[in-house]
Amino acid sequence: MKIRTSVIVLVCFFSSIAFLKYSEVDNNLTREDILYINKILRGDLESPSLETFEQEIEFITQIQDRIISYSKTEGISKFEKREPKNFFRQQKGLCYDRSRVIEKILRYYNFKTRHVSLYYYGKKNKYLALLTPRIDSHTVTEVLTKRGWLVVDSNIRWISLDQESQPFPIDKVVNQKGKRKTISWMDSGVKYQHTYGRPFIWIYGLYSRHGKFYPPYNFIPDINIKEFLYNFLNE
Repeated sequence: MKIRTSVIVLVCFFSSIAFLKYSEVDNNLTREDILYINKILRGDLESPSLETFEQEIEFITQIQDRIISYSKTEGISKFEKREPKNFFRQQKGLCYDRSRVIEKILRYYNFKTRHVSLYYYGKKNKYLALLTPRIDSHTVTEVLTKRGWLVVDSNIRWISLDQESQPFPIDKVVNQKGKRKTISWMDSGVKYQHTYGRPFIWIYGLYSRHGKFYPPYNFIPDINIKEFLYNFLNE
């Protein structure tokens, strides 16, 4: 009986792992991605020089500006792909669509990226907020530069660079008041305050809670497992 129970537990465990892997968001670059990345960039940024941190920042902000400028403020529908091809052809996208394309472009140029979802909880418990339907949320990108991880916003032309040109990851951006010295950002205007001045919880590698943005479009949240593991690592 104990052996049978152990077998059942193991089968359930490995079946769950297999199902999660089957449902995982695929971050591989395809030939189609590369074709449409070049269409989006129109050859303007074909061979950038990225030998210095300053050159990295210039290139990253150019990509950010191109993606924000290119798209209308309307999201790609659920149950549809949101890859560079779809973004290029539909010429629309909200933060979760834009960040996907920004990340694929940056990975095409050999940057390491992390997908970051932000959930604003206000006066709610921040962990319960994750289970709250239609809660206010946002999606951004972290990119690894020569000086460390940098947040690249997908709606506003803002990156997490301070006055000393030091980049900061998302955990240094959030909850500045009362917990650590306020960072003097390179740009912290009204749009920054609306996006990052409110309390939020962030999760790496979560592309949607509903599972309807990426194939196979099931009820399992859209997650990239490798990126999701960053939630448990101190890097």
